[in-house]
Amino acid sequence: MKEIILTIVTVTYNCEKFLQRTLDSVYNQDYDSYEYLIIDGRSTDKTVSIIEENITKFNGRLRYISEPDRGVYDAMNKGIRAAKGKYVGIINGDDYYNNFIFKKVISMFEEKNADIIYSDLIYTDNNYVDSNKPLMANHHKLIHRMSVNHPTCFVKREIYDKYGLFDLNFRITADYEIMVRFFMKGCKFHKSSQVLAVMEYGGLSSNNWITINEKYRIHKKYYGKVHALKYKVLNILIFIYRKTKWRYKVRNGN
Repeated sequence: MKEIILTIVTVTYNCEKFLQRTLDSVYNQDYDSYEYLIIDGRSTDKTVSIIEENITKFNGRLRYISEPDRGVYDAMNKGIRAAKGKYVGIINGDDYYNNFIFKKVISMFEEKNADIIYSDLIYTDNNYVDSNKPLMANHHKLIHRMSVNHPTCFVKREIYDKYGLFDLNFRITADYEIMVRFFMKGCKFHKSSQVLAVMEYGGLSSNNWITINEKYRIHKKYYGKVHALKYKVLNILIFIYRKTKWRYKVRNGN
């Protein structure tokens, strides 16, 4: 096997519905100096069977473990610790990469001397993809929102070594906290003009009270208490507005 330049980590738990799509998106890349690590949380559906059915075709690049964990971020940390590549990408078991992006990502790291490569994000809803409405990304807007989404992110392994892994004190927003941390530490971000990944609609970081409180803690830590309080009030107002709007639609049958 060639030298491992890139490590791809996929975290799974009962992902049988979309996992093959994720696996295919890694297998079909135009790049072979990578390893593929799947960290499964002891799935009870067909997830592990699907993984095992695909091992042979990856020609030694695919390894997996299936064991209990402390949640998605704990599983991501396991994958990062086990990574042998110089760069690490993390894609969940219901998301997938666009075609032919690995080689371009490696080139961007080298040409831009970047620590983190990322892009806009496209959502899919049960295989329906609306490419006309991407979630726009901009690392300079991390002070306002989660503007660097982890399915599109590729990070130098040494950045994790230097500044730490996902903080398990955050149940829902550890992916936001780690990007803010990297930004505040002066890491060099570079945005790809090509969308790198597609994310299944929904997911962990919905706007709820836990999320609002965790974001408050993140902003207090990195931007100060005054900013954090303003940010929390804004998020509460947005939360109330969305709840009111949803209830109105339900009552009126829209």
